[in-house]
Amino acid sequence: MIAVFDTSSLISMSQSCLIASLKGLRNENENTFVIPESVYGEVVERPLKIKRFELNAVRVQKAVDEGWLEVKELNAPFRDMANKIADLANNMFFIKGKRLKLIQAGEIEALALLKQLNSNLLIIDERTTRAILESPMQLKRLIERRRNKKVNFKEENAAELKEMFPELDIARSV
Repeated sequence: MIAVFDTSSLISMSQSCLIASLKGLRNENENTFVIPESVYGEVVERPLKIKRFELNAVRVQKAVDEGWLEVKELNAPFRDMANKIADLANNMFFIKGKRLKLIQAGEIEALALLKQLNSNLLIIDERTTRAILESPMQLKRLIERRRNKKVNFKEENAAELKEMFPELDIARSV
């Protein structure tokens, strides 16, 4: 099994000192744990420069150095797919004609990496990204309730994303 991790889940596991437990899971069942380069940047490279986040970054860096958490680069066709995912997801919801950019590079690249690796297991804590993939209409209603504004929704974008990831399994670090 290949599991692709997003930044949010790695940070959560590192903060709770559970990241080392993944090493046992990887070895036990011949699992492969991977992250895209952008997630590595978000969880290791940038936090290493910020004293209060440095320890979490070191924990994740150790996992990468030991080789049980792999950093993968997106191949050219999958970089194009990442751009398509970003376009669909970040042009799905609008308030007063202005688009809501809801997902970031880490989530986008993790989704494209799933396709590149022919996997369907995404480990992500980010609620917004999960909602875009699993229940975009519920997300629309949530945004409307929280912002107290009408949200316009491009159903065709949601349908196309759903079609790209028909058998996606999403797990959380919790």
